Amino acid sequence: MTRLHAGTYGRCESCGEVIAAARLEARPTARRCVACA
Repeated sequence: MTRLHAGTYGRCESCGEVIAAARLEARPTARRCVACA
């Protein structure tokens, strides 16, 4: 919930790009995009 309130949910912690909706649907706790994972 902290990332959601901070406005950073859905953004990769490594590169800052948006995490694809399909990845978040499959893994809602993902902190990195596919490329950085």
